[in-house]
Amino acid sequence: MDTSLSSEELLELAHTVATSALEAQGKVYSFYGPDHDNSGVPSGHDAKESTVPSDIPLTIPGDPTISFLLSGLRNNIVHVSGKINNVVIRKCHNTTVILEDGSISGVSVLYSHSMSVQLKQHTYTTIEFSTSILVYGDIENSSLIGIIGCQQVKLNDFVMPINEYTRLMLSCQSSRPLDCQMPQLSLIK
Repeated sequence: MDTSLSSEELLELAHTVATSALEAQGKVYSFYGPDHDNSGVPSGHDAKESTVPSDIPLTIPGDPTISFLLSGLRNNIVHVSGKINNVVIRKCHNTTVILEDGSISGVSVLYSHSMSVQLKQHTYTTIEFSTSILVYGDIENSSLIGIIGCQQVKLNDFVMPINEYTRLMLSCQSSRPLDCQMPQLSLIK
């Protein structure tokens, strides 16, 4: 059985994938806590916005076509049930984010302190300019993890040997999925 696609079918498939990706990037739900400020927040996207007080648990249904911005949350537990496109966690403090089914394109933690992120598996995870961050999730052979300018980062309870001047890009070096223990990671130069 021949499963190859014609040039026209390939172009149509590429167009469908590109259109879906652009549409997904336009669906952003933003949750702002008491420490939120507008500096560095993308504008011009079709966002749905909500304000979340401190110390309030937040449960969000997941949707693979939606991205989330969590900005300025303080002392919150955010539980997302279902797969999502992407999440940016920005300037959050003493907050736990649980991504029950993970994300398609990744998780970014920026300028945050004393945070915990739990996800099904790492796709592309970045942690930048943050302190006391715990990240838990299966590390697969396609996982990429970036750590830039951070202090006190743990991946699956493994203390990363970094400081605020460190810039790391880690990739898994395995031909089989790993069992949530600290895998053999290598530095991408």
